[in-house]
Amino acid sequence: MRGKHIGRLLAVAAMVATLLGSQGAIPARAVEALFYDDFSTPSPRWVVEGGTWQVQDGYYTGDGGFEDAPEPDYAWVDGIGTNVVITTQVTPLAYVTDHRIGISAHVRGGHTPSNTDTKWSLILHDGTLSLLEEGIAWRAQVPFDYAPDHAYLLKMSISGGRVQGKAWEVGSPEPAGWMVTAEFTTQLGEDGVGLYSGRARARFDFIRVDPGPPNLSLGSDRVGNVFVDGEAAELTATVRDQGGQGGSYTLEYAIQNAYGQSVRQGSESLSLPPGGEVQRTVSVSPSAHGYYSASFELRAGTEVVASASTTLAIVAAPIEGTRPESPWGIGGGGAFIGIRFGEQQARNSLELVHRANIAFTREEIFWESVEPRQGEFHWEVFDPSVEEAHRQGVLIMGLLDYFAPWSVPYGYGGQEGEVDFDTAVRNYANYVYQTVSRYKPGGVLAQQEGWSDGYGIRYWEVWNEPPTFWFGTAEQFGQLVRAASEAIRSADPQATVVVSSGGPEFDQTVIEVAGIEAYDALAIHLYPGPTSPEAGSFVRSVRDTRDFLDRHGGQDVAIWITEMGWDTTGGVSEWEQASYIVRASVQTLAAGSERNFIFTFNYGSEPPGWGIVHPDLTPKISYVAYSTLTHLLEGTRPMGEVPMGSALRAYVFEGGGRSVGVVWSVAEDGELTIDTQGMHLSALDLMNNPTGEHSGDHLTISLTGRPVFLVGEGVTANQMQAMIERGAVSGITPLGIDISQLGDLPTTLPPLEVTVTNRVNVPQSGTVTLSLPPGWEVQDNSLAFGPLAPGEEATLTYRLEEVVTRDDNTYAVTATAALDNGGRVSATENLFVTAVVHGTPTIDGDLSDWTRAAPVHADTADKVVGIPGWTPQDLSATAWTMWDDDYLYFAAKVTDDTFSQPNTDGNIWMGDSVQLFFDTLNDKTTYQDEDDQEWGIALTPDGPEVFRWSGGGGFGYVDLARLAAVRGENGDVTYELAIPLAELAPLRPAPSSRTGFTFLVNDDDGGGREGWISWTPGVGNAWNPSLFSTWTFVESIGQAALRVERDRGKPLADTIAFTLGGGTAQLIVHNHGVTAMEVRFSGGQVLTLSTKRSTGRDTYRIALEGDTTIDVSQYVREGANAMAVRPLGAPGRFAILTVFD
Repeated sequence: MRGKHIGRLLAVAAMVATLLGSQGAIPARAVEALFYDDFSTPSPRWVVEGGTWQVQDGYYTGDGGFEDAPEPDYAWVDGIGTNVVITTQVTPLAYVTDHRIGISAHVRGGHTPSNTDTKWSLILHDGTLSLLEEGIAWRAQVPFDYAPDHAYLLKMSISGGRVQGKAWEVGSPEPAGWMVTAEFTTQLGEDGVGLYSGRARARFDFIRVDPGPPNLSLGSDRVGNVFVDGEAAELTATVRDQGGQGGSYTLEYAIQNAYGQSVRQGSESLSLPPGGEVQRTVSVSPSAHGYYSASFELRAGTEVVASASTTLAIVAAPIEGTRPESPWGIGGGGAFIGIRFGEQQARNSLELVHRANIAFTREEIFWESVEPRQGEFHWEVFDPSVEEAHRQGVLIMGLLDYFAPWSVPYGYGGQEGEVDFDTAVRNYANYVYQTVSRYKPGGVLAQQEGWSDGYGIRYWEVWNEPPTFWFGTAEQFGQLVRAASEAIRSADPQATVVVSSGGPEFDQTVIEVAGIEAYDALAIHLYPGPTSPEAGSFVRSVRDTRDFLDRHGGQDVAIWITEMGWDTTGGVSEWEQASYIVRASVQTLAAGSERNFIFTFNYGSEPPGWGIVHPDLTPKISYVAYSTLTHLLEGTRPMGEVPMGSALRAYVFEGGGRSVGVVWSVAEDGELTIDTQGMHLSALDLMNNPTGEHSGDHLTISLTGRPVFLVGEGVTANQMQAMIERGAVSGITPLGIDISQLGDLPTTLPPLEVTVTNRVNVPQSGTVTLSLPPGWEVQDNSLAFGPLAPGEEATLTYRLEEVVTRDDNTYAVTATAALDNGGRVSATENLFVTAVVHGTPTIDGDLSDWTRAAPVHADTADKVVGIPGWTPQDLSATAWTMWDDDYLYFAAKVTDDTFSQPNTDGNIWMGDSVQLFFDTLNDKTTYQDEDDQEWGIALTPDGPEVFRWSGGGGFGYVDLARLAAVRGENGDVTYELAIPLAELAPLRPAPSSRTGFTFLVNDDDGGGREGWISWTPGVGNAWNPSLFSTWTFVESIGQAALRVERDRGKPLADTIAFTLGGGTAQLIVHNHGVTAMEVRFSGGQVLTLSTKRSTGRDTYRIALEGDTTIDVSQYVREGANAMAVRPLGAPGRFAILTVFD
């Protein structure tokens, strides 16, 4: 052992010499390690966070086990600092799938990693060398071969947000360059380093932390690098020596605008004194409005030793003073009034809210922070932000929530509680009264500060998002609303009371208890997930809310959207976030919302994607886009939507002697050319810069998902609408074609429906012709439509006369529209028979007993949301359904490139999982009602879990459901689920009965839910059961079906082919008045079917109306068969004959 230990010391010495040599023969004192441990003796500095860690024989061995999630299996040392190079030697001893072995830096020194935002890790992970920003994303991965009992060196460099890593086997040369490089988004302070051994056992020989290369940081003299007109937009780069070395370097920089176009680039030489710093200032040129990204690199020769990046913005100067009539708000602009962030960051945030020209910020004033103990009020947390909001001219809407711990009602949310409910409500009402009294105009704070301008908080929201944060009944919430409303108005009779919505049924009960007079406004939240506001049905949601209020006596109650937003770490790009915010704001305001609050200004790093600024307060593209919106539409009111077709959106606003049109595409890109008729019309993009091309009296703008503003000084709203409506659209497909899924079985040969929609602003008409699968026939192959007005749709119904089923249940149908104006448009859709087949599979993860079921496939791009560069290998699924007298069965085979499910219970949707949505009565409402249910299944760290979020027996685990979930290759999972029918009441399956159903598969590749693939729309972003498929309960699926009838007294005979897997078959005759039929099989046998009494061996009696089942096994053979039918009897009658094996 002694000789081995000496060998290890020599190896470490050699490695250190290599490190020193790589920095140019620097004296040893200049690169003294910040931390070094060779594990010769145990050190009290090491803190263990999960797993078993032991210093023995000169090694530090971590055993994270092989069953638990890898995240907590971590040992760490605090107080090392940032901008460092971390090196370790590790020998993996054993590991299983999803292991994590390596080194990390963690944030917030003095806290355990489990209480931090994240760890920055360089790890060996499933055959890769990976950089992981935990809780955020896998930042970089490269293949790397490693094996148990082999020793490897891992080196990670951290410089600002730039993290680089490399790995090599001991005895091999160190790679010349970094193998993985990424920019991380969270902020490291004076933090620590650690070792990782998750789902693995690994032995570490040493860890060494050296000063990093020179530190490069970027900043400016403006908060968040946000500049307004007239200010010099400049960035200052500061290079600071960290190792006492100094040296000569080159500073290179590049600045781009939001469109990726270079606006400034260059380089400068600099000499860095030992232990000193050097600064260089770079101007943004040209200084047009907009968002800019800046990247700087510090080079020693050709090697990049440090890098830094930031963003900045140049916006129009804000309007000074408060603007109570403005509709534009933001959530958390005051940094949650000092709760989530410190006082200085709250002040900085409010300055940036003002600079973006945002009038309102929505702020939570938590009861437990105001009154931590009964009668003991602490305003010092909140006062500074209110004072700063006053200085900036930003109005606050105060959010009054939740129960203080000392006043939690008995049994509330499963808690033991402290008081009865009536007492809790009285206590809450007192907190509300005291808060409003302090912060109202002329209130206690205003008097203390001597404000004479009438500033104060006049807008108050009662509670936040009851579906998520209220754990009592609707009746109890009604009591709380009534008490809160009375308390607010008692303290300030001029206050506006905004009540948070819990959904139509919940709100109806609340209104019945509290009275509609308790409301000045109803607050709704709109979150569509990683998709557009149009796909999220924002306009419909506002209109449905208006209809609801009007039906319940709330004609004078306003609609406020107090949260809507998009997460740029959740499948939405910064450009999409910016565009969606503007589009949603314009549409919802035009639909009837009075005030909109974007969620959010800055949510920190948990997660960072919701904000319109980054966690360090530098701007995102959406910051500039929202500023553009608030400037260009300030002082206007919506005048309505311009009918431009389903692919385009256009709205007109008017005010202040001008009108503003806002135009964009919700589909492919195109162009709009407008005849301005000599009027002054300018086009501005989301960055508030001129766009478009003028040619005489014509203006041409791009139609993309990024709105364009058309500003007409002295132009009326009617003139603006007429110019847009008469504009010439190019590049947009004029007609949309949608082929509906089959809502029934071949037994009844349902109609095949094709919906055509006018996508542009001129009428469309023509003929749609079908191309059908082999063996399928319709009565009329071509049907005419139109003329359709812009946005109008028409459904064409084709009568199926023959179908032949396939084992894969996939039927490609193509519809081609020949337009009367000479154009042609085609669409192809894979149709599926959505049938729940009778049978009882075994719940074991083996799908071999599902062969009689009808598969459906979710494997096309139109079903995907939020997965950039999607392919079927990234995520796709095949699903089956079955039923018996006791259970509904569901199976899914999911193809996934990476499996990740670290969550349990109600959070399983955030990882790899399947969600099931039932419209049990198939009533096709456009919102979630009492018969609807939402379920989820997942393979979690605790094993297979079945969870229900809504409907039936309510929120929670469903213990009586049975689930098998089996991992396959890569991230593939097979699920088999049995749901007791009693849990799905009022669903009552029976042959030919129907239900509404769809499913959604969530995708998490290690950084949280990225997106999903769904069977139908209507889930994921907004509940809309009217879009679910109709599923029919059947005994089995027919092989082939044929429609026969008599027309004008002549029998219409036809032949259908089918293939049998065995030599048995049944014939079901679905009759509607045909008195007799002759059936001839390919073997020569002839049957007579008659509604009269049977008179011979090959004569069978059938019902005149309804179904008759006949065993025809003796007339068929295994393999290929054919059947010809000739109907007899009165004309105008028909029957459908279906063959089953």
